[in-house]
Amino acid sequence: MKEEKKIICITGMPGAGKSTVCKIAETLGFEIIHMGNKVRLEAKKRNLELTADNLGKLMISLRKENGSAAIAKLCINDIKISRNKLFVIDGIRGMNEINEFKKEGKVNILTVEAAENTRYEFIKKRKREDVTFEFEEFKKRDSVETNIGILEVMKNCDYKIQNNNLTIKELETQAKIYLKDFM
Repeated sequence: MKEEKKIICITGMPGAGKSTVCKIAETLGFEIIHMGNKVRLEAKKRNLELTADNLGKLMISLRKENGSAAIAKLCINDIKISRNKLFVIDGIRGMNEINEFKKEGKVNILTVEAAENTRYEFIKKRKREDVTFEFEEFKKRDSVETNIGILEVMKNCDYKIQNNNLTIKELETQAKIYLKDFM
């Protein structure tokens, strides 16, 4: 009998600390699949500049063209062809994406939350090329995420990490406890 794959779907507003949790999961043997990387890859195929605005519009466009689970469907083959049994999907934004991943194995939802001002400071420090540093653009991005359905996913989580006033070490400790329990 084939061993069931275990999939943790990480969600949370931009800058909450999801990428840090992914790095921790990777050290424990989880294969990390970044949904945003699938959008970036698609943007490159379409010769679009990798800006926050372009990627946001493309993400919405892909969902309109191929349904609300479109980005999840782009990730499924990575799970199917992998020999790994443990996965973390970074960037979940809707319940239809969760349902898509449930077809591939046991799914848990992990929400990483942080206050708006904390997230904004994290994003400014991160300095990723496709992320704006203007506060109004940051808030606009939050609005896009909310409109897609991220709050429903966050509300339906199996586990939540509150990343307000945590040190990196404290975040690592909380994440490891949850991840090891899921393994």
